[in-house]
Amino acid sequence: MSRDPEVLVSRDPEVLVSRDPEVLVSRDMGAQAMGHEPQVSRLTPLAARLSCPAHLRIPLRGLRASYALRVPRAPRARSPSMPPQRPGASPYASGPARRLRSRRTPPLTLRAPAPHMALFSRESTMTASVLRALHLDRAPDDPLILPGPWDAASARVLVEAGFPALATPSAGIAASLGHKDGETPADEMFAAVTRIVRAVPSAVPVSADIEAGYGLPAAELVERLLETGAVGCNLEDSVDGVLVDVQRQADRLAEVRAAAGDRLFVNARVDTYVRGVPDGTDQEAETVRRAKAYVAAGADCVYPIMAPPEALPRLAAAVPGPLNAVALPDGPPPRRLGELGATRITFGPGLQHLAMASLRETADELLKG
Repeated sequence: MSRDPEVLVSRDPEVLVSRDPEVLVSRDMGAQAMGHEPQVSRLTPLAARLSCPAHLRIPLRGLRASYALRVPRAPRARSPSMPPQRPGASPYASGPARRLRSRRTPPLTLRAPAPHMALFSRESTMTASVLRALHLDRAPDDPLILPGPWDAASARVLVEAGFPALATPSAGIAASLGHKDGETPADEMFAAVTRIVRAVPSAVPVSADIEAGYGLPAAELVERLLETGAVGCNLEDSVDGVLVDVQRQADRLAEVRAAAGDRLFVNARVDTYVRGVPDGTDQEAETVRRAKAYVAAGADCVYPIMAPPEALPRLAAAVPGPLNAVALPDGPPPRRLGELGATRITFGPGLQHLAMASLRETADELLKG
């Protein structure tokens, strides 16, 4: 068994091996015990990263078994002085003076599935790459449209409609949990994202709006986000309604990128149009300055939220990366936003507002009898 501190790799592509030499972690519910000792190839961390397929690169920290088969250890060598073993007696008893017990060998036991096992399955370890690829080579009239589910039920509806990826809105989730926008506790937000991820197929990437990161250090923020199963995130550059210093935010994004590697698609939100800029500062120029700094720090995409449609062509030309625009009920439709320069279109809590308006109309009709 490999004792590599970072990666354990099974020669069987369907089996992952944990630190515990008695446990095999398999994606197959019908997997059978594989003898007494699984065959495991030992790779150094560097060799593993170079030669191991991405879906088998399993960080051990926080590893949880989705389906774990407990394999009994091999019976100890029998002492010549020991009496013959009775049928059904335990092979674990040892020593000539110990009376052999008549209990049967424990059967294979099945561990309960962990809620965030999606992080370690073959399909979902690749969804960050899938999400990243969805942003590339888009035609101007075909932007990536990412609707925003606010709970598990709405996520299922959107996936059934055919959307290839989802982006949760923090305001929509806050409303569904009974909080005002920006006041959802971190634990509740991560739990809500977990339920959304769990509700959709593992091949569907989910990006989570985690506001400004809840004051968590970058490494902890990344760990908790990945535990939900999400493979992307929004991080905004304002706290308590005030813009964060651009270098400070760039440094934070760099820390997030370092902690996440390529496991997260990072969408850096630029709040210059919702928070304002200091007097005498050109709003568009400041937006471009921040966007460039965030891309240089490792952001995959930038999101100048509420930027006016007429500014999108200039922003798209100035920013070296994909541009996210928000579609509003009274603004241009998604296709037009794409033609103006947006690569990715999101809706904030807009879809939830439409759903609640429809529910209110239905309720009014019911009251009328």
